Amino acid sequence: MRILAAFFVVCIHYWIVPGSMISRYVIVAARFAVPFFFMTTGFFLQTVIDKGRFKGYMQKIVMLTVGANILYLILDSLYGTLDVSSIGDVCLQLLGAPIWGGVVWYLFALIYSCIIINFIYKKKACIIKFLPLLIIGYYCLIPYSISLIPEYGWRSALVTNNFLFEGIPFITLGWSIRSLTKWNVSWKTWMFFALVFTVTAVFEARMANRILHSWIQLLFSTIPQTVCIMMAALTFPQDKWRLGWLSTAGRKYATYIYIFHFIWADTKSLPSAIDNTPYMVWFTFSAALILSVIYVDVVKPLCSNIANRCIAVIQNSK
Repeated sequence: MRILAAFFVVCIHYWIVPGSMISRYVIVAARFAVPFFFMTTGFFLQTVIDKGRFKGYMQKIVMLTVGANILYLILDSLYGTLDVSSIGDVCLQLLGAPIWGGVVWYLFALIYSCIIINFIYKKKACIIKFLPLLIIGYYCLIPYSISLIPEYGWRSALVTNNFLFEGIPFITLGWSIRSLTKWNVSWKTWMFFALVFTVTAVFEARMANRILHSWIQLLFSTIPQTVCIMMAALTFPQDKWRLGWLSTAGRKYATYIYIFHFIWADTKSLPSAIDNTPYMVWFTFSAALILSVIYVDVVKPLCSNIANRCIAVIQNSK
């Protein structure tokens, strides 16, 4: 599901059928992808903390965030789309507003959410089960966010795409979902209800569009839809279907696909046969997967070996 969620993130940012309402419906159906990534983090976070691996886990995310910001800062400068006019813009970027790189807000939200949840878990663990209720704040701020769009454009995303009302509630929801694994419910049943909530999400989006005159990012149906998809993934008989290679791909590359897929969002240098066509989704996903494989399996090990050799030389010289 992680590798599929990465594909649906691509479908959110690139129209699968340009100029068609089908793309709108696909985007609505794909909205589960980002909450799913948050919930997956939450599902494993307690184990990470209990085993004393939280510091190392956070160091990896911080390094990933720094690298992603440098990458998109350079790319946006080359594309001529960088819009940084003050220190305030840099502060907004650190808070998660997409001043450069439209996907890096997720990494900032992940960092802040995990740090806060770790602190609460150490001080008052019983509070964690109530933190999913913070999602109410998201729905309360949607009208305010939409009202900001004419004045501030994409910066209004900071009002809703943040660690407090999206990161923390979904991570803690994933944290608490372990209790549902005790239910004797088949993955097929979970997927059936996931499809039901996908359909209701589409109807909900249509109604929200008529009332608010905007396509909002998260719908009430998205939460049960994501929960059902998560449970279907957890109860799926992977040993019978022999899909271990998909799990490996999801574990190793999904996060990097999430980061790399946005590289082409601000450029118009792609051939017209690809850009703004249905091929763009497949091109973007495939290219991001290839970049992820190269980075994870070639660049990372190479850099690690070079760093280890440098450390060894320094230690020997001492």
